[in-house]
Amino acid sequence: MRNSNPQVVIDPDRIAADGFAVLPELIDGATCDHLRGEAVRLLSGGELRRGGLRGVLRLSELFREFVRSDAVVSVMESVLGPGCHAVRSIVFDKTAESNWLVPWHQDTTIALRTRCEVDRFGPWSVKDGIPHVRPPSQVLERMLTLRVHLDESGFENGPLLVVPASHLGGVLPETSIDPARCEQSSVTCATNAGGAVLMRPLTLHASRRALNPQHRRVLHLEFAARGALPEPLEWAEF
Repeated sequence: MRNSNPQVVIDPDRIAADGFAVLPELIDGATCDHLRGEAVRLLSGGELRRGGLRGVLRLSELFREFVRSDAVVSVMESVLGPGCHAVRSIVFDKTAESNWLVPWHQDTTIALRTRCEVDRFGPWSVKDGIPHVRPPSQVLERMLTLRVHLDESGFENGPLLVVPASHLGGVLPETSIDPARCEQSSVTCATNAGGAVLMRPLTLHASRRALNPQHRRVLHLEFAARGALPEPLEWAEF
């Protein structure tokens, strides 16, 4: 696979302050076409859950190659440091048939290989047969999500909404999340195909239903810094 866009420049201080960044052009057109074709293949043959398919790095050598590409490694290491790695992968597609909305929330759980009782990790749950747990905020603060947009994600197509700097308050009680206030403070992360969004897991985010639903395929990759997870816990997809 060709390298993506080596000219992408990341400001780690800006991400630390805002909790997110929009990258207008992370990958070139040819790379985007290849990744989109792979997403179409997986989504047409997999068991979908809410318009998405989990664990796609286990299913696709092309996606694994992309995650190892110089462009992705340089972007993620510029924020998380050397040795960071992908720990969860999902492909989403928002269409007229699967036009969902996501209420305001933080991403507060991680996917692990097996359940193992460790102090301050809990509660546990199981999603698609994979153990999930809420870790201490220190683990989530050493993670970063990369959302690679394989189709245009415009204002009418249900793009990601975020509240800048909302990650700075740590894990918030769900009862303290005020949707109206989030809407007033929100920023729309619209991107072209080949663009991407970087986001800290604790950044408040949401997604409305698309007003003009078309394909909105996103390769969602969660990365963790080296040593972010204490032993004996192991990431589900690393």
